[in-house]
Amino acid sequence: MRKSMSGLLLVGLICLASCAKRPLVSMAGQPVPETPLLIDVSYDSSLDNLVPGYKIIIVVVSNSGYAPFVLDPAEDRWTIVDRKGMRHAAYISLRDQDMNVWAGLSLELRQKLSSPLMVPNGVEQPFDLFLPGEVLLDGFRSLEFQSSQLHRTIRVITSVNAL
Repeated sequence: MRKSMSGLLLVGLICLASCAKRPLVSMAGQPVPETPLLIDVSYDSSLDNLVPGYKIIIVVVSNSGYAPFVLDPAEDRWTIVDRKGMRHAAYISLRDQDMNVWAGLSLELRQKLSSPLMVPNGVEQPFDLFLPGEVLLDGFRSLEFQSSQLHRTIRVITSVNAL
């Protein structure tokens, strides 16, 4: 009896460890499992020349939870997977990533591009992610978000090719 209990405990711990490392996966615009979030993401090539040297991905996070959802520019990691499967780091804060470019933008544009630090409960929060200008974003497969608040990775599928 004791061996079977310890065996079950070991199997349970292994399952918990492996399950915790799996990303939470949803389609763009659909609820993210196990979270109060819905994430939509899109690319508009008409914004390519808005910020010199960068392309912009538009993200909208909706929080149906009871508490604010924290976005931490220093700890969270954002990645775009292009149509060829290549991974590219994206940045939620252009100010933190490239102060020289940020300083060269007009005050009005900086206000529009500033990044939120949280998504209040009951709110849809749009914001931008910035990628180097040479990244090809047409038909990108997915957005991956490593959340410091959730201690999990969320993968938002944007293309059926990513499945």
